[in-house]
Amino acid sequence: MGLADLLSETSARTGSGSLVEIIEKQFARDGKKPPLTNTSYVRASSVPNLCPREEVLCALEGITRPDDVDAGLNLTFLHGTALHWAVQNQLLGQMGILYGTWKCERCLALYGEQREGRAEDWAVPMPKECKCGAREFTYKEASFVDHDLRMTGHSDGFLVIPGLPGMGILEVKSIGSRYAKEIKVAPQIAHIIQAHVYMMFTGFRWAKILYWQKAESGINSLVEHHIDRDEETIRRVQDTIRSIWAGVALKTLPERICATDSCSKAKACPVSTKCFAA
Repeated sequence: MGLADLLSETSARTGSGSLVEIIEKQFARDGKKPPLTNTSYVRASSVPNLCPREEVLCALEGITRPDDVDAGLNLTFLHGTALHWAVQNQLLGQMGILYGTWKCERCLALYGEQREGRAEDWAVPMPKECKCGAREFTYKEASFVDHDLRMTGHSDGFLVIPGLPGMGILEVKSIGSRYAKEIKVAPQIAHIIQAHVYMMFTGFRWAKILYWQKAESGINSLVEHHIDRDEETIRRVQDTIRSIWAGVALKTLPERICATDSCSKAKACPVSTKCFAA
């Protein structure tokens, strides 16, 4: 019996022969979201969708929420991860306008290594050549921690663009056909908030949200929005985070953000009944 015959016979005995079926079954992720504590930190990426009242209720009641991701959603996340890598390393990095930390793929040396202080003082564009002679580099996203707000995050990158002052934040988003028309007019509110969180971390005065439309091709797939720093937006983000920690510490509930228990957010909330009963 040849190898091809053996493999065919083994496949017939052990499965349907479908690659998609394997992905659907194995690429799902079961997860749990534990309640916040007095030592927890909030992730910057979660800020746009945070409900302070829900977080405090879950903390006070010790409620662990499910955080399951099916294969379809996980594939969407994977597409976004791959897109980020390509934009950073094959597109903007090669153009010399993406600044930050770069790792040599041969000797692992770091250029523009992150340190305390302003990003302008340490971030660099992709090097042309490493001291070891290699010319392959990978972008290493900067990470941030605000111990006062107890918040962490990492941005997609820092931009230096001719005609704009100083450095700016890069936010890359892949978008499906469902929202394609909407984002051509204006960026999504959640993405504006997220950009402001990173402007808060860095002190930058502007950001670029770059949408890559999955239903389009070529240059028409790209939609760009320029975001100027707005101090009121940053203040609201800070107040939201502080209201969570105050609620957890003092055992008091922040204001309810849902007008009724029939709104979509309330229907999906695991503590909706407790929220509207309090």
